[in-house]
Amino acid sequence: MPVNEPPQSYTDNAPIWRKCRDVYNGTEAVKEAGELYLPRLDPNDNSADARREFDSYLSRGVLYNSVGRTVAGLSGLIYQKEPTLTLTPPMEEHALDISLADESLTQFAMRLTREVLITGRCGVLVDMARQGEAKPRPFWIAYTAEQIIGYTATRIGGDSTLTRVILKETLEERDPQGDEFTQVAVTQYRVLNLEDVEEEGGGVYRQTIYRQNENVGDFVPVETITPLRRDKPLNFIPFSFFSSTGVRPEIQRPPLADLAEINLAHYRESTDLAWGLHYTAMPQPWASGIQGTAGDVGDLVIGPSTIWLLSEGGNAGYLEFTGQGLGALRQSLQDLQQLMATLGARLLETDPSSHAETATAVRMKNAGENATVSTLAAAIETGLTYVMRWHGWWVGLEEEPADSDAQIVLSRDYFATRMSAEDARQAMLMWQSGAISWSTFWHLLEQGEWTKPDVTAEEEMAELVAEGAAQPPALPVEEEPEEEEATLPVEEPEE
Repeated sequence: MPVNEPPQSYTDNAPIWRKCRDVYNGTEAVKEAGELYLPRLDPNDNSADARREFDSYLSRGVLYNSVGRTVAGLSGLIYQKEPTLTLTPPMEEHALDISLADESLTQFAMRLTREVLITGRCGVLVDMARQGEAKPRPFWIAYTAEQIIGYTATRIGGDSTLTRVILKETLEERDPQGDEFTQVAVTQYRVLNLEDVEEEGGGVYRQTIYRQNENVGDFVPVETITPLRRDKPLNFIPFSFFSSTGVRPEIQRPPLADLAEINLAHYRESTDLAWGLHYTAMPQPWASGIQGTAGDVGDLVIGPSTIWLLSEGGNAGYLEFTGQGLGALRQSLQDLQQLMATLGARLLETDPSSHAETATAVRMKNAGENATVSTLAAAIETGLTYVMRWHGWWVGLEEEPADSDAQIVLSRDYFATRMSAEDARQAMLMWQSGAISWSTFWHLLEQGEWTKPDVTAEEEMAELVAEGAAQPPALPVEEEPEEEEATLPVEEPEE
């Protein structure tokens, strides 16, 4: 099998990925696909007039981008609070530009989350910079679902070990046949292999670059790279898969695939409505028994200072649409919008009630969405923690990546409500009465979003003491142990 030939699972899912990505990208991408998402009015008419009519029909459609807004909303829920990062010393500086493209670790994580929401699949490779770096350092490369062509997992010692990953890359390079400003897109395949896996030590990780041979047209190997750590090759492939439910390499259905399908149905019906309005919204003048105009110029002109001459019994008027067909289309569009809200675009749904909801009611109302987003956040956390530990291990002193403490923790409190003033007052009374400690009181304020970010209970108390608003907490008094008098044993006299 050629390196550029994907497996059947990829071929089956590629149309779904394209559909979800096109809808996410908006009206322009959907219209660019033409008849793929909007059937022609008469599929049997291939004349030039039919083509022009379809172009006019297509131009009137507008995509109500529910998928795009849902991706933005759900990813915004996960990152509404800054992730908690635990970084090893070598990674602290790298985290500000984790991909060597002026992209921080948090920005990289947000991009991964959007990709998982759109296609349900992406991957990250930890690679080592070589060219142009005075001191080579690891960096991260993200691959979309469409770029991950295939993989192989081998059972070794009872564990499933990744032994091959095929990645498609597109590079912009100078055209050898053009001038210095002409760029051409070059496609290459990067194959990550774990070789000699049966050998002691777990195998050797290598990369092989394949490019198309201009003479034969096939992709052939042009370069082999063996990444090293302390002059030794790696014994694993530093590549992590990401999906909406975990880090397994198997392809899963995109989480918003059903929403994308309904979004396209809404697009088609909205185009039908716009097309119908084009023909029916403008009143159509009519006349019977016409003899000419006041100027007798032959053409019927409508406007001021123009008189139509009608014969006896003649009449004139306007034709206007009065049927119910367009009303049914409008109702169908509203039904589809509600269905899209149910499938995940809750941010599009307006709440007709104006009464305040309790925190419990808010959490129960959003329980389904919370569970889905929590699963996705856990998958992102797990995969990125692996990636962070590989990165830290590569430049650190740990014997194994698992020895590193690096990790990322994403917020799970997506639908939290701010503590009310009455709740804050009750917490204050409990602290003042000694029912709870100062640290517990501060924790309640933090959960209720009444505190400054990144301020501990001890720091806040020290600031209050400095301002004279509070007394320094009393230190526990250590009681000195009582000295026991030494007593000598008394010997009883013998009788």
